[in-house]
Amino acid sequence: MTSSSLRLQCITVDVTGTLIAYKGQLGDYYCMAAKAIGLPCPDYERMHEGFKAAYKNTTKRFPCFGSRNKIHDKEWWRICVKDSFIEAGYLYDDVTSEKVFERIYAAFGSTAPYAVFPDVHPFLRWARSKGIIVGIVSNSESRYRDVILPTLGIRQDSQAQPQIVSLSIVA
Repeated sequence: MTSSSLRLQCITVDVTGTLIAYKGQLGDYYCMAAKAIGLPCPDYERMHEGFKAAYKNTTKRFPCFGSRNKIHDKEWWRICVKDSFIEAGYLYDDVTSEKVFERIYAAFGSTAPYAVFPDVHPFLRWARSKGIIVGIVSNSESRYRDVILPTLGIRQDSQAQPQIVSLSIVA
């Protein structure tokens, strides 16, 4: 088989850092969630450090965003967010903690915290023009395929976009 008879048929890309980036700082979203239910705004630096510690611990306890433990990624994030506040020195009762979590989870299920890199749509149009399937990979957020990416204009049904296959990788 010669190299001229080989044709690229599929490209896979990770969502975060390749297609999209986070806008703003983590503390912005955590603070807004707390303020929305009448709590004082948490200290951004404490929240940032608290999140890093909670993320690391939650990842150790429940690898691959919970898929190894057969827990839904929303539950994984619930644990991580609650522990982020605890690590930062904010201990809320279960009802308050759940209200804060639901606001944060809703924010990250919208377009608010994400920016699409400027080369994404030209790349996807190029891939479609070549008949290349683009596999979009993430193991952190089940809402990417059906909610987040379509609202950001990255979707399977658009004529301007390639066929997108959303995958979840289990490590």
